[in-house]
Amino acid sequence: MKKLLLMLFITTLFQVNAQKIKSVESFDLGSITNKKEWKKYKNPFEMTELKTDFGVFKVGESLVLGSPSDSNINSDFKFVMVGRQTTMNALAAVFMSNSDSNLEVIIDKIKIYKPFMGQPLSIVVEFKRKDGANIALGKFGNITNLSKAISLGEIINPNRPMNRQEAIAKLKEAKDLLDLDMMSQEEFDALKAKLTPIIKGN
Repeated sequence: MKKLLLMLFITTLFQVNAQKIKSVESFDLGSITNKKEWKKYKNPFEMTELKTDFGVFKVGESLVLGSPSDSNINSDFKFVMVGRQTTMNALAAVFMSNSDSNLEVIIDKIKIYKPFMGQPLSIVVEFKRKDGANIALGKFGNITNLSKAISLGEIINPNRPMNRQEAIAKLKEAKDLLDLDMMSQEEFDALKAKLTPIIKGN
């Protein structure tokens, strides 16, 4: 009887898990407003495009390795590892080194590990080098926690929208070029029209 109940429980568990969403085309992290909404997704689940409050990330687009977050000149990255993201890789972690700073990489996979048993949500990105060369002995590397890697400067998103300070600096630079007759009035006006909403916060 116990074996029958156990088999019934396992079968039900597999059926419930099989009905969960394992991948989506686009996912907006801000669309999840409570814990119950996570239940419809597998752990992890994948997406082609991820929208977050710190940028939009798409499979096939570029990221740049910044610098290790530890100020020690010989330190390794804390959130950028060699190899695909696996349990075995996490147990025997090999991190990218300081010499990999400024390396351009291409996003291969984006995965979200849901919040679980007190652990926070984690965004994992697997990548390949843009130049096609190996990363150590394989083709792939991974970012173990994208939000922390971005906030600490270990990863730079070249596709992120320009912020207000950057837009002001760009417009000032363009004004200098206009004054030096190295930019036409039409080019300046077009750039100003593009940057004004960012500067005004619209």
